[in-house]
Amino acid sequence: MAEAPVYDPVSTDENEEKPPSYFNIISQIKHAKSEAKSPAELGLQTIKILAGSFIFSIILVISSIIPIAMLIIGILSQEKCSIQPKIPLWLIVSGSCGVVSALMKFLGSMITCIK
Repeated sequence: MAEAPVYDPVSTDENEEKPPSYFNIISQIKHAKSEAKSPAELGLQTIKILAGSFIFSIILVISSIIPIAMLIIGILSQEKCSIQPKIPLWLIVSGSCGVVSALMKFLGSMITCIK
């Protein structure tokens, strides 16, 4: 006869940190709207809130896949393009700029999270 499984008790500690939710981001934006003195200040606060979110970081990582692919394809086909030899160079430069841009945005969002 099988024994009943034993489960750990559910934590009911109110001080336990809860994961962030979309509602939290929306409430932060509403709070910033009530405290903003101008539309420009509201826009800046909204950007800071969104840039500090985990979801924004995930979107940055996913969007950096295309520049990385451009960089790799450009490096691998550097001497192989007979139709237009400058296409691999364009891929290398564009991919490099895209990777640097994504890294700067990611670092900016991390700095915003830390503050």
